[in-house]
Amino acid sequence: ILYDRLGGVWHSRAVGRNSAFAHWYGWVLARANVDRPVAQMNSGDDLCEEVSLALDSVLSRGGVHYSEIAARLNRSPAAPRSFVRYQRVLLELTDQKGRPFVASVIKILDPPAKDPRPA
Repeated sequence: ILYDRLGGVWHSRAVGRNSAFAHWYGWVLARANVDRPVAQMNSGDDLCEEVSLALDSVLSRGGVHYSEIAARLNRSPAAPRSFVRYQRVLLELTDQKGRPFVASVIKILDPPAKDPRPA
């Protein structure tokens, strides 16, 4: 996923057809999240806030940010949340006009048989 900051708000600008995001949500729902503020993506309020904070950190410090995340995410707006673990690398880049953006690369890890957190 590629993100940029517009008017102080992070937006998703592109998602890969074979990305972990598209694998988890399906291509139609993943594509529907492009050009939307991060806060309106299908990841839930807590995770959207975490994503925004991580993007802010990468943009302010530069370089690379690595995270391992465990979360409950739904695969569609009507679906129940499922436990998922993934690795994420955020990298600050610059477009041809010198504007910064952040690229996110995600690898979904094999989830445990059971959510380790209490229900």
